[in-house]
Order: sequence, then C-alpha cells, then structure tokens
Amino acid sequence: MKFKHITIIFLTGLITLFFTVSAFAGVQFIYPKFQAFDNNGDPLSGGKLYTFAANSSTAKPVYHDKALTTPWTPYVLLNSRGEAVIYGAGSYKFVLYKADGSLIWTFDYLDGIGGYLGGNFYFPDAGQADQGVAVGSVTVKDFVDAIGATKTATIVFSRGSTGNTTDYTFLTAETITSNITCQFEQGARIAPALGITVTLPSPANIIAQPNQQIFSGAGTVIFSFGETAYPNWWATNTIPGTTNMTAAVQAAISSGVGSVYFLKEIYAVSQLTLVSNQRLHGIGPGSILNPLTSIGAGGIFNGTTITNVEIDSLKFTGINRPLNNNPAEQDGDRGISFQTCTNINVHDNEVSGFWSFGIVASGCTKVRIHNNYVHDIGNQSGIAISNTSSNFTVSNNIVENIKLYGIELENTTTDGTVVGNSIKNCVAGISINYSTARISVVGNTIRSCNNVNTISGSTGVGLFLNGPISDITITGNIITDNNTNAVTATGNLTSIILNGNFFKNGTTTNPLVTFTGATSVGNTDIGITFTNNILDGKNAAGTSVSSPMFLCNYEQRMLFKGNRVKNAGAVIFSTNGFGNSVIEMPELTETDALASTGAEVWGSVSLTNIFYSPSQSEQYLPLVGTSSFSRDHGILKASKVVGIYWCVNANNVTGTWNLEVNGGAVSAGNVATLNKEKWFFSPLNYAVVALGTININIANSADNTYGKYVKYRLVTM
Repeated sequence: MKFKHITIIFLTGLITLFFTVSAFAGVQFIYPKFQAFDNNGDPLSGGKLYTFAANSSTAKPVYHDKALTTPWTPYVLLNSRGEAVIYGAGSYKFVLYKADGSLIWTFDYLDGIGGYLGGNFYFPDAGQADQGVAVGSVTVKDFVDAIGATKTATIVFSRGSTGNTTDYTFLTAETITSNITCQFEQGARIAPALGITVTLPSPANIIAQPNQQIFSGAGTVIFSFGETAYPNWWATNTIPGTTNMTAAVQAAISSGVGSVYFLKEIYAVSQLTLVSNQRLHGIGPGSILNPLTSIGAGGIFNGTTITNVEIDSLKFTGINRPLNNNPAEQDGDRGISFQTCTNINVHDNEVSGFWSFGIVASGCTKVRIHNNYVHDIGNQSGIAISNTSSNFTVSNNIVENIKLYGIELENTTTDGTVVGNSIKNCVAGISINYSTARISVVGNTIRSCNNVNTISGSTGVGLFLNGPISDITITGNIITDNNTNAVTATGNLTSIILNGNFFKNGTTTNPLVTFTGATSVGNTDIGITFTNNILDGKNAAGTSVSSPMFLCNYEQRMLFKGNRVKNAGAVIFSTNGFGNSVIEMPELTETDALASTGAEVWGSVSLTNIFYSPSQSEQYLPLVGTSSFSRDHGILKASKVVGIYWCVNANNVTGTWNLEVNGGAVSAGNVATLNKEKWFFSPLNYAVVALGTININIANSADNTYGKYVKYRLVTM
C-alpha cells in the first residue's frame, strides 16, 4: 500500500516544491503554499505555472482542493507574493513563466522518488478521531509506524480550510521518535485528551514559531530530550499581563526540556513549580512574570528539593502592595524561592514589588545569586540565604529600597561569600544572624540605609551582626550615610574580623560602630579584630558628627590596631572596658588632633584593663588643653621592657619635655621642634608580668599647653 507523503525538491534556490504520490486523495504542493521566485530572488508576482504529465507535452491539471475536483485552467496563476495553493496526484512536469511569458525554468519527473536533495513529508488527516491508533495511512500513528526508527521524515500538521485552529486529537498515547521532525502550520495543534501523553523527541525536532501555539487539550505533551521550549507553544498569550498563562508555563517547565525561554512579553501567572536540570531564561527586562494575585508564602518560581537550576534574564514584578501592609501577612509572596535545593544559579534578573522576599534560598547548598537588580520589597529582605544553607556566593547585585535587610544571612547558614554588591535604602544593608559562621563579606558598598520597618521595629544600619555568630571576615567594604550606625553588633561574637573598611556617618550623631557582647571578661580568645579601618565621623553635608565614634560595651578580647579616624566627634571611644584587649590608638588627622583632648579621645574609658600591643608602630594621643600625657600601658604577655621611642610635635618650643616611667625620671630637658615630630630614645629595664602595666608619663616642664600630640613605642624582649 502507498502511504500519503510528499518529497521536497530544491531547484537552484529559486523554488521549493512538495510532490505527492497518493492512493487516496491529492496532497498539496509546497507546505503551506507553492511559491516561486524570479531570477533576482523576488516573489514571482503574476507568474504562470503550466503542468504536464511527466516526460511529455500532454497537459495534466493540478487542483485548488484536496479532493481534486476544481482544476487550475489553463495554468496556475500566482498572486502578488508568487504563491498558489496546488494539489495534485501522480507524476508531473512543471514549466514556470513570468507574467510577460518569458521562461523561468522547466522541471520534469516529479515522481516522488526523492532523488532531489529532499526528505519525505507526511500529512495526517486531522479529521481522524484518534491520531494515536493505526487506521491505514491517515493518522500520526500510521505514519510513525511507516517511517520507522531510522528513516528521516517530517510529519506536517496542517490547518484545515475552516476555522483558525485545527486540533490533532490523541485518545491514545503516542511516541514520535527522534528521526521524525514535526512541522506545524499556524493554527495546527497536537491535542492529547485528559490522561493521555504524547511524547515528542526534542524541541529541536519542532518547526514552529516561538509564539505559535502548537499544543492544546487536557492531556500532556513531553519531550524525550533537552533543548529549548517556549511557554507560548502551550497557549496563546492573547492579552499579555491579563491572560492566565500559568498552565502553559507550568506545562513547558514540566515537559522534560533543558531550557524554557520566555519571549518579550508579560506572563500573568500564579505560583510555578520548578524541576531539576533546567534553565529558565528570557530576553531581559522585557520578559516579565507578573503574579495574577498574591501567591502566598512561595515564589512565582518555587523550587523544592531540586538540583541544577539556572534562572536568568527575566523580570519578576510583584503586585506592589503598600509597604508595611498587614503584620499578619509578613511572610507573603516572593519572587524566586528555593527550599533544600542544590546547584542553584540565579543571575541577571530584575525582582521587585513583592511583599516578602525578592530571592530566597532556604536550606540550600551550592547557591550563586549574582548580577541581579532587586528592589522595592515590602516587608522582608531583598536576598536571603537561611536555614542551614551553605557554600553560597551572593555577588555583584544591586539591592535598593528594601523594608528589612538588603542581604540577609541567618539561621546556621555557613561557608559563603557576599562580595561586590551595591546596597541602598534598606533597614540594614547586610544582616548576619543566629549561629551563622564562616562567611566573607568583601568589597560591598552600603549607603543611605535609612528605612524604618514598623513591624519589626528595626531602623537603618549598614552592617548588622547579631550573635551568636563566628568566623566572619568583613574586608574592603564602604559603608556610608546610614541613619543609625555603620556597624551594629550584638550578642556572642567569636572570631569576627573587620579589616580595611571605610565607615562614614549618616545624618545623626549616633556612633559609627557599636559593639555589645555577653561573653565574660577574661576570655582568652580574640572575639573581634578591628584593624586598618577608616572611620569618618562627619556626614557629607557636615551637619552632624558621630560622638562617640566607637561605642563598645563588648566584654570579650578585642584587637584594635592600625585604624584611622577622620572628622572626629567630641568623643572617639566610649566603653565599659575592652576586657583583656590589645588596643592601639587610632591615627588621627592633624585637624582632629588639634581639636581633641585625651579625655575626648577616650571619653570615660578606664585604662585599667586595656593592654597595648608591644609590636605596634606607635601609641598616639593629642595634647590639646593639657601639657602632659600619662598612660598605664598594659602588657598582654610577660615581657622585659628595654627601651622606649617617644616623640613630641610642639606648637610652641617654650619649655622642655620630660619622660617618667613608673614614676621615675628617665629623660629630662628634651627640646621639641616646632610643628614637627622630634623623636627621642630612652633605654629601660623593666620586667612586666603577663597582664601587668607600665606607666608612661610625658610632660612639659613649663606646665603649659605647648604640644600638639605625643607618640611612643615600647621596645620589649
């Protein structure tokens, strides 16, 4: 039995022909229409196609209709696009002329042999009740069986002559193998019934436009292999942003493909369930997913216990409920949400307008969230990593206008990096909470965190550390212009390093850096290392100055060294005592040195339990309002003090300078140099026990205000 099929012919780039051999009815030449071109490649408007029996000059008609009842006579007249609908049966010779009668070409022996660089095309009958059963050369099942597993062929799904759509109904499951291509005319659709699955080889075997609906029905269409599918294959997005595309998008996600691509339009959806081993992506800000209504505690994209997912180049837009709406709805809709997932990569998206979180990963491992723009989140955080998540990177995101934390790490989250993010206008720029450990916070910019969350009662800080936390390294960040503090740290803080950061005041006189802790005095572990930071106490407008600049009621050991203070307030330090700490006086600019007294630098600090590093470059104190300096210099470890380098920078050379150590005169009659540092060395011989002190006193003999500042450095063995 001959099966209804056609063979594609290519004629020197000028025309594409389909030919049929049929035992039943005519099949159309050229899918979806015959089209011819002139020698310049332009459509042959008004062209004339004469048709003959093969290898003869005997006219043989072709027809307007599939039933072969209405012939073209005396020739086929092409429209302005060089097109015509042509049906035929048997073998032909075609002769094509221009409208003026000049010959274009002649082609003979169109006999369906397939010898003209072509492949076999099959046209199922859409009128069959079930395309999944064998009837005899008319159903998809007939052609799949006839083609077999090795022959290359194309099944063409044509649209009927009436209506805008033609459904090919499957009441029986069918699998189309990878050697078969499926080509869809506009309006033609595969339509499996409820409970029926049609399995296609791969989206790469589909010939259809990305925005062309080719699947319908209540059943399921899946693919055997990866490649890219489009949600619009499952439904027409009639009114973007209004038409409910949830079922179509979910069908694409669940179809077994490796990639789902969203076109440049708005997809109105409810919550979608993600699957493993898939990339979901679009064209950028033009590919928009917008919730139809509030989607509850999950995200528009919601992944649970899945692996290997990438989301990029999409825009997620929430319903923009008013900020600080109903306290009972604090955990509302989210943009992207993952729970207990592995290998997650979220990048180059825009997420905004959600009530709860923008992007959240809870209990996940191997997570990368980078290069996203997250903004205008109503009550929770822009980006959150929480609940035993580990091995994560949050990098190069822009996070703005968040009603809680810009980036939040909490609840035993470990082993991660927060790097290169730009954060603005949040309650706190970066928050690290509750048993979180082994985190690096590097090279972020946090500014203008002035938001207030009326539900949580929080207010604007740059960096919020809320213990118990441990092994946190915070380096190279710029934290400026925040409402309350640049850094607020509280609770049990262990092995916290802040090095090389820049902290600048916002709009208040609050301290730039605040530490409060609960660990008992005498702990031998260094809890906080605060080194090589710059603290700028004055805001950009110069209307407020932080005082004190550094407030510490922290009872665990601290290493404070190599820091620099600019635009100092009335008090630099205010503390109840850095228990057993290693403290080096910060470098002050000359302006600050001239404007401050020793009492102002240290405020009400008691020096009893402060131990200075014997290896530091210098200890430094201004001499404004006094002509002498006295300090009990604590020694952390048992040492022998064998000498002291000391210097005076004088604003007047009147009087001489004298050094006393432990109440005994060491060096007297030293003459300072006006407005320059003049250094002296004095040998010493003092044994100091561990946690002991040595008193250093430097005074002017005239007992007047003749100095700018003094520096000294002990030499120990």
